[in-house]
Amino acid sequence: MFRTIEEQRRVIGKARQATVRARRRSRKNDAPLNELLDRILPFTLATTEEAETVDYAVPVQAFNVEEW
Repeated sequence: MFRTIEEQRRVIGKARQATVRARRRSRKNDAPLNELLDRILPFTLATTEEAETVDYAVPVQAFNVEEW
């Protein structure tokens, strides 16, 4: 009976270790690469700089396909 309990404890310990290792590996794979960040950051900065200011005092011009 005691051998069975010890064996179950070993099984649980090995399962915990395997789970921790798997979580660590998945975190490493999910982390963004510096190369991607270099591509993303200039794009976001460029889009915020190119935003137009809207003058709400000017009447809206409809496109030819719009019905007003």
